[in-house]
Amino acid sequence: MSKMMEITSENRKIPRLWKFVEYSAIIFSEVRCELNITLTIQEELKDLRIEKGLTLEQLSEQTGISKSALGKYENDDYKDISPFNLAALAKFYAVSSDYLLGLSEQKNHPNTELHLSDNIIDLLKSGKINNRLLREIATHANFIRLLIDIETYVDIIASMQIDN
Repeated sequence: MSKMMEITSENRKIPRLWKFVEYSAIIFSEVRCELNITLTIQEELKDLRIEKGLTLEQLSEQTGISKSALGKYENDDYKDISPFNLAALAKFYAVSSDYLLGLSEQKNHPNTELHLSDNIIDLLKSGKINNRLLREIATHANFIRLLIDIETYVDIIASMQIDN
C-alpha cells in the first residue's frame, strides 16, 4: 500500500478507510449526545458488544448468559431481559442499568455518585452556560492544574482579606 493510502496513528499504520470509520464513530457519538438521540436497548446492547470487539459467543462465555438469550436481546423481537441478566450486562460493560434501559445518557456516572447539587444540575440543564465548552475544559489534560491554580488564587485573596 502506498504512503498516500495510509495514515499513521499511535505508531501503527491504519488504512484511511478504518481511520474514517473511527472518526465517523466519534462524530456520531458526539452528534448523538448533542441531539439527544436515544438508542433502543437492542441497539445499545449491540453497540456495546461491538465496541468491545466481541462476538455473541465470546460475550456468552464472559458473562455466563446464553448465546441465544444475548442474540434475542439484540434483536427487535425480544421479550424481556431478566433483571439478573440486565445487571450482569451492566456490570460487564461498566455502565449503569439506567443507561442500558435508555433512562440515562451517562454510561456510568449517575448523579448520585457525583454529588451534584440541584442548583448545579439546573444550571447545566438551563442552557445558560455552554455545556460543550465546559466538557472540553473539564476533560483537558491541564484541567486539574487549572483548578489548583484557581484554588491557590482564591486562598491568597481570602488571606489578604483576613489580613486587612
